[in-house]
Amino acid sequence: MTKPQFSMAINLGHLLQIASLIVAATVGWMTMDARTTANKNAISGLMVERVKDEARLRVLENTAARSDERLQSIFGLLNRIDSRLERIENNEIR
Repeated sequence: MTKPQFSMAINLGHLLQIASLIVAATVGWMTMDARTTANKNAISGLMVERVKDEARLRVLENTAARSDERLQSIFGLLNRIDSRLERIENNEIR
């Protein structure tokens, strides 16, 4: 079996490998940076949408609360009408 031999000589193949490694690392870094920037922009847009959605939700909650109050008022009125009708019916029967 032959022993591996190492020489301290630098040839064109070594330089091409080093250059391609540097280019690959640079392209990878730029791609990662572009993705990070795109994600930051997307997150900012989503935060704006969330604020708008919270405002809409607050308006809907207020509207629903007002509707509930109106409905309770209507139920109270119907109960009073029902009790008056019962008294009228009781008076007519006697």
